[in-house]
Amino acid sequence: MSPKQLLNARLVRRCLAVAGILAMTGCAVPVLRPCDDLADVVAWVADYGWHTEIILPAAALTGPLAGFRAPGMTALSFGFGKRDFITVPSPGLGDFVAGAIPGSASVRLQTLHVAPGRSTSSPVVRVVLSPAGLMSLQGFLSAAIVRAPDGTPVVAAPPPDADTRFYSATSGYSLAYTCNSWAADGLRGAGLPMDFGIVSAGGVMAGLARIGGSCAVN
Repeated sequence: MSPKQLLNARLVRRCLAVAGILAMTGCAVPVLRPCDDLADVVAWVADYGWHTEIILPAAALTGPLAGFRAPGMTALSFGFGKRDFITVPSPGLGDFVAGAIPGSASVRLQTLHVAPGRSTSSPVVRVVLSPAGLMSLQGFLSAAIVRAPDGTPVVAAPPPDADTRFYSATSGYSLAYTCNSWAADGLRGAGLPMDFGIVSAGGVMAGLARIGGSCAVN
């Protein structure tokens, strides 16, 4: 094979690899049925297009997470991301480029004062958990936050508003372990059959759509 042919072959392989990544991240997610029934033990997952977050009802917060309750709170949203990206109020192009580089991560907590489906125009999915699954999910979320020797969570960045807080995460961020990988890990630990190796929001939502009891709340 000539040098030119070898170069062309490498370019084709790279294009196919990129196409494969785009196909995985842009795949169509099955349509979920609207929620039309009540369940005793639930959590929610919000899909912000490239980023997913886990939401728990305020009344269900126990153990170390109970300390995050606030007056008027209906639910608490947990998100994971690279520290120098997720904590930036208005990320620019440079922040997006740097976001692809592995680094320290933060957990973002956002207080909700309305039902999760009314807190955003982005898709929100309800998932039904067993009591043991809810306990496991809370354990995962609590363990994701670095704590000082006295048990207080370690702050990663100043809060941009009264309803948002950033804490240092116990795991790091990379393109192989993203915000969506983190969310999938938490849901899997809660007993939901989520695939391994998920890195995209589409992968999380496709996994939820295959689970019985999952439904769209907005």
